[in-house]
Amino acid sequence: MQHEIFLVASGPDAPNAVRDALNKALEHAMAAAIAAAAGTPGEVSVKVAAAVTAFKITLAADLAVEPLLSSMKDRYNLSLRTASHW
Repeated sequence: MQHEIFLVASGPDAPNAVRDALNKALEHAMAAAIAAAAGTPGEVSVKVAAAVTAFKITLAADLAVEPLLSSMKDRYNLSLRTASHW
């Protein structure tokens, strides 16, 4: 059996003028989350905690630089989606 775990970020839609900056910030945050999960030893729960923390810190830092997006940093939710198959 193979298990897949997906980290899903969901949040508000942004005006077209700032969409690129938001997408770049989300990409940076997701890359940080993946790197943190891959680089953290231990159980899945420890890896997930590291990924969520890295995502939140990176997203907040990236969005703080962009004034129009700084108010959006606390409006995103993270969730896990799992899939198992043979």
